[in-house]
Amino acid sequence: MDVEAELSQLAEEFGFGVKHIGTSRWTKSRGAPGERAYVAVTTLEGTPLCIELSTRGWKVLGELEDAASSEAQFADLRNHEEGSRRCYDTMQALLMTESPLYRQAFHDRLLGRLSAAFPHPVT
Repeated sequence: MDVEAELSQLAEEFGFGVKHIGTSRWTKSRGAPGERAYVAVTTLEGTPLCIELSTRGWKVLGELEDAASSEAQFADLRNHEEGSRRCYDTMQALLMTESPLYRQAFHDRLLGRLSAAFPHPVT
């Protein structure tokens, strides 16, 4: 998994609907890329999220970018959350569920693009 390329793509695709998106310190602390990456997102509501990206999908681990302050706490959080948090197929699905303001920004952006593509005829 090329974390930097993935983050660049995420920022380009979802930047309009979040305040911040970047690599979580948990990805950085693990060094070599592996099966999982951790993304720090701050929603338009101002909620900082630690999101895990794995081969299973996207999952919110905690409502803080640094939901745990140590490796042991992080392992406990991951183990505790393994079965209790919903796993999403896409970042889009996760954001649509977790952030009402993202959902509104997405709809506004879509409406703007549709209006530009299909302008109303002048009568």
